[in-house]
Amino acid sequence: MAFTKLNTAIEKASNALLQGKEGEANELLSEVYDELLIISSTLPASNLEKLQPVMQVMLKAQQERDYVYLVDILKYQLLGFFKNTQSFDLSPIKFEQFHLYNS
Repeated sequence: MAFTKLNTAIEKASNALLQGKEGEANELLSEVYDELLIISSTLPASNLEKLQPVMQVMLKAQQERDYVYLVDILKYQLLGFFKNTQSFDLSPIKFEQFHLYNS
């Protein structure tokens, strides 16, 4: 699968966040963002528009140190999405559930 590196980075970052290893988690999150940037270069513009709000919410959750919320986004939105689809349609992600930081 083309997203093996992203999946691995998400798993490692999520585990570090849940274990309270903030420094390690931030380094691993950098890898997640790097992989998302690489993948985003292959996405059509319409899907980039759908991915951008998710990345903004992820960044805001990281800045607010809301790590449980960040892990939820990583594991249950991004990781789940990339594992369960071959297309790049992000419409399964319900952006209204990101109400905490999406204002």
